[in-house]
Amino acid sequence: MKRCHFCFSCLLFFVVAIFFYSCKKDDQSRIQATWSSKDPLIVPYNLRLNQYKLENLVPNHSFESGKIFYKENNINSFDIDGWKQTGDHIEWVNTENKIFTKTEVYNGIRSIKITREKADETENPGEGIISDYIKVIPGNYELSLFLKLENIVPNRSRIGTKMYDAVNIKLLYFDKNKIEISGNEHNPFSGKKIDNAFKSLNLAHFRTIDEFGWGQVYGTSAYFPFFDGDIPDQARYVKIFIGLKGTGTMWIDQVDFKYTNKNLTQLERVKTYFDSSYNQLDLIYPTPKRVIKKDIVQIYQQEARQLPVIIIPTKTNKKINDLANKIRNKLYNAIALVEPDLNIQDIRIASNYENVKAHSLVISLGNTEIYAQNKNAQADSLLSLYAQSYIIESKANKSNLVFINGNGFDGLSNALNTFLQMLDEKELKYYAATIFDYPDVLERNTLIHSFSGSTDQLKAKMELFEFYKFSHPYFEIYQENNLFYSKADIGKVLRNSDAGIYLSANNANAKILAKYPKVNQLIIEETDSCSGVKYNSLFNNQGKEYQVLPKFSNLEKIHAHEIESAIYFNSLCNDLKLIWTGPATYSESIDDINFKQIVEFYGQNPSLLDNYLLADNLKTSEIKEYYTGKLRLKSIFEPYNLQVSEKTMSQQDKIILNTPELTEINTIRILTAANYYWNSANYDADKSLWIVLNKLYSKQNAINLLQFNDAYTGLIEICQKIKLNGSQHKTLRIAKNYHSELNKYWDLLLKNDLNKSMLNELFDLKEIADFEYQKILTENNQ
Repeated sequence: MKRCHFCFSCLLFFVVAIFFYSCKKDDQSRIQATWSSKDPLIVPYNLRLNQYKLENLVPNHSFESGKIFYKENNINSFDIDGWKQTGDHIEWVNTENKIFTKTEVYNGIRSIKITREKADETENPGEGIISDYIKVIPGNYELSLFLKLENIVPNRSRIGTKMYDAVNIKLLYFDKNKIEISGNEHNPFSGKKIDNAFKSLNLAHFRTIDEFGWGQVYGTSAYFPFFDGDIPDQARYVKIFIGLKGTGTMWIDQVDFKYTNKNLTQLERVKTYFDSSYNQLDLIYPTPKRVIKKDIVQIYQQEARQLPVIIIPTKTNKKINDLANKIRNKLYNAIALVEPDLNIQDIRIASNYENVKAHSLVISLGNTEIYAQNKNAQADSLLSLYAQSYIIESKANKSNLVFINGNGFDGLSNALNTFLQMLDEKELKYYAATIFDYPDVLERNTLIHSFSGSTDQLKAKMELFEFYKFSHPYFEIYQENNLFYSKADIGKVLRNSDAGIYLSANNANAKILAKYPKVNQLIIEETDSCSGVKYNSLFNNQGKEYQVLPKFSNLEKIHAHEIESAIYFNSLCNDLKLIWTGPATYSESIDDINFKQIVEFYGQNPSLLDNYLLADNLKTSEIKEYYTGKLRLKSIFEPYNLQVSEKTMSQQDKIILNTPELTEINTIRILTAANYYWNSANYDADKSLWIVLNKLYSKQNAINLLQFNDAYTGLIEICQKIKLNGSQHKTLRIAKNYHSELNKYWDLLLKNDLNKSMLNELFDLKEIADFEYQKILTENNQ
């Protein structure tokens, strides 16, 4: 009987366990059913963070592993890990096999090759490869891959159809039971449904593609303001299909599919840095390409009264002297805090070599005698390879001897701005290192439309941008007056700087130019028809350089007005230098196929007018109604995050960052772009923001600003949700908590010596949030 009782107890326990497990599983399913790409913060933080940290979710993304099956010494078939092939004209490239060449892979030794000589108009989906199931959670994802294309002709070319999906890149979505679901998505901005599974938009408008060498292509469904990359809410798995419906040859390599940082709040993304400890070298901005850390040197030996000395070339000029004086002023301001009787002339600027041991720090600036005696042939050869490059070098046995040199004056000026950041003024220390560095983009400009501060404040902004290695600004000029610079004397600023001006075609005349005779850099925005002859006669006689933003300045406009744009570009003068804005007016990404197409239309490599910051502002203002759940993901300090493929970035000689109003908050965002333009390969948007906030406002203020931002965006979002969906006790409690946090961090910022301009801008934002909160309380009788 005891045995039966024991068996019955075990059985009862087993049944109860199954019941509770089933209930738990059902509860979890119900919770997951509420998850949405339009409100990703519903998904638990740990799940989102883990998905983000996984980075590339595609197994065997470069097709390197798999099996080949042989039959009578000939290759019969193959099985690529994580992928299945559809069609008979697919090869698994192996460059170790002599039948393939090294150019047939982008990375590693393997790729996929599809060759088609015939293609039916009716076929679908074409021949290609499809991934195994990839597990996902609702949210925003990026898809990219590397393609090489030859002689691609669409399968519907007979009836005049462009490429459309002849190069077929698709995401297939599946629910929790692995049943395929539709990718159709309502685009609230156009009022139409679009196929969100279709990812070939960047290739869709070619008629044919004769040749496209290995290049990165971004899987895109739609351009701004659509939230490209959001997957259906019910999707728990995806498959990636890449194939060819048309004829020609296509190679595929390096497929990347990842969960983006657009699923995390600014605070969630940056909080990991709060407990980090950075020294001067870690905070150099923009981030140098190569840094080898060395010793820490005292820049003033107080007991021995050893002062630094600055060595300059024997044959010098005003520019070099100005740089030397910048160093001296920085050193003097630091040392004078502990030696009030110090005279600035005590920190000597000399051209002759002196005993290194007699000084706490010896700084050789440019091609000095001491530099010639310690010449590093390898460093000099590197300098000659890269425009605007520079070196800062400390000898291993003499860390107090610092050599600063650059390729031309621009390189030397870049070096100085880095060197000054290696000095810790409070601790009177120099963080010695060997640095070799150069910019990705040679001309890194800003375009400023309005500023409400004084002339001195505007000049201070320009000096700040110059220190962080922007080349120079352009100012938009209006024909009748300068109301958008009401307190600043723009004429005075333009007379005493390297700034350029931005004019509409209607204002491009001799009268306007006469007001600013020293300005040599101009941009003309064309709104109708472009006459290079008119501009040549107007500007070339005055020795000025100009570029034109044409009427059809991006691929979206060109495709929408194909015949008119073709006539327009055929009428342009051959020597006219043109500007573009990317695939759309407000581009959020630019890949190699975009750049190939614009070069074909323009007949040249154009400069980029970068509207990313404007796009981000517009998207923030437009998401309230349709994407309320994304409001807290937006940040008032949102860092620059344009996605540009590496190859296209390397071909950009000039970028003009189109800025919103030049406020204190926008200054922070503009400075994050400086890091990307300088060193895009190592750019981290959130770390860049953290460094800028630290440099401008101190670490504690940086933390408080980010906490204030989180409370502000959280309060705006929950108030909007209550407005749209009605109130509940829970949502009112959440709103109260956010309001309390907003006031808490506002009080901390008031106490911590934040500058007046920033406080004024934050106060305006706080008033908006307070108003929304009080309105919710009133409507709910609270």
